[in-house]
Amino acid sequence: MYSSFSTCFLALSVLITNVHGQLSHCPQPELGYTPPVVLPGYSLTKLVGNLSHPRQIITDNNHNLLVSSFGQGILGFTPTFDSNNCPSVTAQKLLIPDDGMNFTHALVLSNDGKTLFASTPDVVLAWEYDAQGMRATSKEKVVVHGMLLPSSLSQTRTMAIPKEYPNILLVFRGELGDVTKSLDYGAADAANGRYAF
Repeated sequence: MYSSFSTCFLALSVLITNVHGQLSHCPQPELGYTPPVVLPGYSLTKLVGNLSHPRQIITDNNHNLLVSSFGQGILGFTPTFDSNNCPSVTAQKLLIPDDGMNFTHALVLSNDGKTLFASTPDVVLAWEYDAQGMRATSKEKVVVHGMLLPSSLSQTRTMAIPKEYPNILLVFRGELGDVTKSLDYGAADAANGRYAF
């Protein structure tokens, strides 16, 4: 099993590879662990390190990389490429400190890229967002609350905004537990808004 750093490392690298092609000619740092294996036609190189517990990565309208990192907060990175198409980060900043919020998983930008949403175990927060300055330009606003579950295994809150319905934010909260093990019979009622997998 790869660490969460490896997962984010893989996501960052594959994202860059999709845009600029092979990276195998770029300098390869010592990683201290076996790197993830990727499909033929892809290659990896390290772009960002020292992330405590990265959970999700997205790109904004200015091609910045936004990462939710449990315990750190929401971080922004501006990638660039040298004359050999090798990537590096030219700017990085802490957009929103964790401050005990526990950004456990999802980051989503509205379809116009002007609103940033982030999830915690209990709430979904929203900020006005400026991609050019890679910064939140407003105080956070709680848009969903009351999602905390007693099970420590149900911490992530994946989110999505369907392209066909840009005014709808879907938040996947999860169930109270496995129906067969925790007897979450309420998951059988669609009105409860949860589903046991």
